[in-house]
Parts: sequence; structure tokens; C-alpha cells
Amino acid sequence: MIIGFKKQFVEPILQGTKVHTIREDKANRWKAGMVMHMYTGGRFSKEYRQFAEKQCISVQDIFMTYYNAKIEVTIDESYLFGYSERLNFAIRDGFKDWDDFENYWIPVITADTNRTFRGIVIHWTDLKY
Repeated sequence: MIIGFKKQFVEPILQGTKVHTIREDKANRWKAGMVMHMYTGGRFSKEYRQFAEKQCISVQDIFMTYYNAKIEVTIDESYLFGYSERLNFAIRDGFKDWDDFENYWIPVITADTNRTFRGIVIHWTDLKY
């Protein structure tokens, strides 16, 4: 299945530091075993470029909320507690640090009237939280 990425995530994926991605999945379409055709640019634009092909190893539920001027993250039933857990999660998702992660996600989460985000973490390695 085709899955798009912003250009900022190409190098971390190719270098192996970005090992998962966070997505909405209202149609429940992502499953272990699916082939992921990773690309940047619009599918029908001159900018379109497939840069990698990975297999989805697993999927986990993620819930994020913006509360008390910070993002709180729960993956499946595990709450990311402490700065080192959040930092490692952010780096594995292709960000340079937790602040970079928050700067990216705060506008997404706060756009929701409940200030929450429900989605999935799609893994292409054996890592699980």
C-alpha cells in the first residue's frame, strides 16, 4: 500500500532512525504483513518519488492529548512516562527531540475540539511499546 511522507522524514527512514510512523486509520486498513510503498510528493505530481519499500511488522493504537501545555502519549495501554521515554519515542518517529515532536503535533492535536488524537503506530521493525 502507498504511504506518503514529508521530505523531512526520508533520511531518518533510510538511515534507520525512524522506525515507525503515526497515522489516523479510521478505515482500519493497516495490518501486519502489508508492503508499504513509501513516497514523497503528490502521487500525480512531478515531485512524486518512491524512496523505500518496507513491510508492516505490527500496528499499535496511539492516543495523544494536549493537556497542561504538553502532549501526553499512550500506546496500547502503556503511558509514555518520563522525558527519556518520550525522547526515544520522538527520535524513533523521525524527530530530533521531544520539542521537535511537540512542535509538529501540537497544531494537529489542538485542531481537534477535544484536543486529542487517536490513531495507530505503524512499525516496520520488531520494536513495540
